[in-house]
Amino acid sequence: MKVKYAIHALMLILVIALSGIHFYQTYTKQKNLLIQGIDKKLYTAAMMARAILPMDYHANIIDSSSISKEEFDKIVTKYNQLCVDLDLEYLWSVLKINGKIVFTTSTSPDKNTDNQKHAKFFETHSNPESYEAPLLKQQPEYKEILDEWGKLRVVLIPFQDSTQRPYLFGACIKLSEMNSLLTQNIKETIYLGVGSLIAGFILSYFLSKILSVPLNNLASETSRVASGQLNEKIPEKGFYEQVVLARNFNQMTSAINQKIAKLIESEEKFSKAFQSAPILMSITDVEDGRFIDVNDAFVVCTGFSREKLIGSTSIEIGFVTTEDRDSMIEILNNQDQVRELELNLHRADGTRMTSLYSAEVIEIDGKKKLLSTAVDITDRKQSEIERERLIRAIEQVGESIVVTDTDGSIQYINPSFEKITGYSYDEVMGQNPKILKSGKQDEDFYKKLWTTISQGQTWSGQMVNKKKDGTLYTEEASISPIMDSKGIIINYVAVKKDITEELNIEAQIKEAQKMESIGSLAGGIAHDFNNILFPIIGMSELVMEDLPKDSQNYENVREIFKAGKRGQDLVSQILSFSRKSEQTKMPVKFQKVLKEVLKLCRSTIPTNIEIEKEIQQDCGSIWANATQLHQIAMNLITNAYHAVQDKNGKIRVEFREIILEKNDLTNLSLSSGKYALLSISDNGIGISDTIRDKIFDPYFTTKEKGKGTGLGLSVVYGIVKEFGGDIKVDSTIGIGTAFNVYLPLIKKSADIPSDSKKVVIQTGNEHILLVDDEPSIARLVCQMFERLGYEVTTRVSSIEALEAFKENPDKFDIVVSDMSMPAMTGDQLAYEVKKIRPKIPFIICTGFSERINKENADAIGVDGFLMKPIVKSDMAQMIRKVLDKTQCR
Repeated sequence: MKVKYAIHALMLILVIALSGIHFYQTYTKQKNLLIQGIDKKLYTAAMMARAILPMDYHANIIDSSSISKEEFDKIVTKYNQLCVDLDLEYLWSVLKINGKIVFTTSTSPDKNTDNQKHAKFFETHSNPESYEAPLLKQQPEYKEILDEWGKLRVVLIPFQDSTQRPYLFGACIKLSEMNSLLTQNIKETIYLGVGSLIAGFILSYFLSKILSVPLNNLASETSRVASGQLNEKIPEKGFYEQVVLARNFNQMTSAINQKIAKLIESEEKFSKAFQSAPILMSITDVEDGRFIDVNDAFVVCTGFSREKLIGSTSIEIGFVTTEDRDSMIEILNNQDQVRELELNLHRADGTRMTSLYSAEVIEIDGKKKLLSTAVDITDRKQSEIERERLIRAIEQVGESIVVTDTDGSIQYINPSFEKITGYSYDEVMGQNPKILKSGKQDEDFYKKLWTTISQGQTWSGQMVNKKKDGTLYTEEASISPIMDSKGIIINYVAVKKDITEELNIEAQIKEAQKMESIGSLAGGIAHDFNNILFPIIGMSELVMEDLPKDSQNYENVREIFKAGKRGQDLVSQILSFSRKSEQTKMPVKFQKVLKEVLKLCRSTIPTNIEIEKEIQQDCGSIWANATQLHQIAMNLITNAYHAVQDKNGKIRVEFREIILEKNDLTNLSLSSGKYALLSISDNGIGISDTIRDKIFDPYFTTKEKGKGTGLGLSVVYGIVKEFGGDIKVDSTIGIGTAFNVYLPLIKKSADIPSDSKKVVIQTGNEHILLVDDEPSIARLVCQMFERLGYEVTTRVSSIEALEAFKENPDKFDIVVSDMSMPAMTGDQLAYEVKKIRPKIPFIICTGFSERINKENADAIGVDGFLMKPIVKSDMAQMIRKVLDKTQCR
């Protein structure tokens, strides 16, 4: 019997031992599954916590004031809710800055809305060493820690911000409950073992009769429990030992079922958080890359159905390109994770989506899976592109752009501001735009400006500002307030254009128009004056022909003739001023012209200004125009007067003949030879080096507005160059200025063209049709022609003249007509006459006309052109020249 009982006891011990082994294996397996599920939930929670924050959240953190309390409280509230949803203990993030580990986000430990009291921001962590390893390795770390909140299961996921500063997100859950259950299971196992041992001893007593069947039943039930069938209870019946053993097994399976239920609940919460996350999330198989699961945001954002995604690869559905897929695989092989890779994804409709992609290899049911997240940044990327385009436009625009804060401190300038003002970016940052004030606007001007823009309105207008070098310039400015979404002014922006040059050109155009108007007026006066001079010169010339040359009357009439000629020269000067007359060149004694100029200047320049003169009377002749030489001298003496008018100054005029050798031509555009030198100097204020090169430019002047046109010296320069000469300026500030004009002298009489020689008066007997609307002039010219032997028919109306010509075109040999006549002008009459008889000679006489001159006379069908008042010899020569030319054709 003892052996039998020993055998039965041994069998009982073996049964109990096998049951205990099965129980331990089941317990260990469930514990591992529980820990894996917790780690999976913690990783997802940390990634979701990061997705809640703005992308540049950590990049913007510098100190404790970097994030507003209002914004931080909102974040903490979201974190608290996430903790509640996922049954977590704590969510937080830390940043390594200046060698310290500081909190950047956190939940409040009691999940209370009183976040200020509990949540942490920019507080130094009490145990920074625990974060060094994951920050250094840049890999997630899972571990169990013990701190003031108890024993926790923690995941730490590292990142880097845009400035390469490391930061990480953490999530944790208390292990006390799980450990409590695990401890209870261990105790229950021990109790079970002890109970089983006691039951074995008790049952051994009855082993001979009833041991085998209950033990077999118990073994069967424990095997079922070991295989994972935990829902059914072991019947608690039979002997007491059997009941105790069954109860212990039932308690054990109940504890395991509770843990499994919690695990299932945790997985359901994870699944809920996974599906409701606002970012794209997916789980794929590491081996073949096929989708295992995707969240709702993934389906909505990509347009792919969940059915099409599950079981397919990203390449098969065209979600990513092969190149991008290979790049991700290479990163994963090297680092086991991908962090914020900018990746182009393709939606179901073919449109492209730019995303920030992150991925990490995790373990699910002992198999490696890839958990991926993607944040759609397409709109943000487009905004960045548009912002960059706007910045480039602002940087390249020609107008200067200035942005200030509400106090007027400059916060931004574009390159055009630097180019226009001369100030660099660093020099003006933080400064007030008043550094540009020129003093040309009073305080009331700026007060009105600030009142306008501070009321939310745009101010537009012109202002004179001062550059860094002190130069004044005029700007057309538009200054507007910049408002935030609440309509509060946060900045001011000014767009300004330098219009200094435009205003100068506008002033020059106005001055030119004024000069043109004056010229037109002068031309009109000259025309009327010529009509007055014509009878005086013509009649006196006819009377002189009828008087003995040795009589007093001849001398008297001769003086009248000379006075008329001087009047003609005056008209020539007026026409030169109006730019309407052709200047005829001839040998001129410049010293005689200077004598007239000095006489005129002395009568107009105040006597307190001394005029010295030293003129060589036997200087040779210049091939020039006397009127233009008069302009040269007059302009230079006038300029000298302006330079000394504010003091009892002195003007010196020198004129002499000189010989220039090669070594004298260093600064002159001349060849060696004889020249007339006109030197006009003064002891005035002088001309600075900075403007000396500009004084001969048209419209350049240093005089006050209204006191100069800027044309005088440019006219002088043009005339001198036309005559083959050159002009040189010597000036010293505070001492004076000297203008030296070099004009070539006529070498010998052979250099003088033959048309300057005396012309013999020619006569004829042809029939002339004379047309002039001034009867007195018509009678005078008729007498001139008749004394030259011509037959003359006179008409004082161009219409009547055309009718007379139409009646008998072959009656006339030549037509001589005035230009300015009512009803039909001279050029129009020429056109009508030549339609009737194309080859008839036609001569036009005019005192002034914009429509005709020597250059365009041939173009309008006119054979000859004479300027009034006309001398008899010029008239005779022109008629004979035209008639002889026509007869030769």
